[in-house]
Amino acid sequence: MRDPYLYEDVPVLRNKLDIRTEKTLDLIEAEQSRTNMMLLYEQGFSNPFWLAYVRSIEMCKT
Repeated sequence: MRDPYLYEDVPVLRNKLDIRTEKTLDLIEAEQSRTNMMLLYEQGFSNPFWLAYVRSIEMCKT
């Protein structure tokens, strides 16, 4: 049975950038994560929507 989350010709998860090589996808994901973390630290965590989201996650854990 074919996995609907993988590309048909390669064993890589489907993604918005249509990257079909695992190594390239890993590099791009790491760079995007690093960039997002930098933005969070530069802008801070003062966004009220962000704070409400984090609190909702914490409530789900209990």
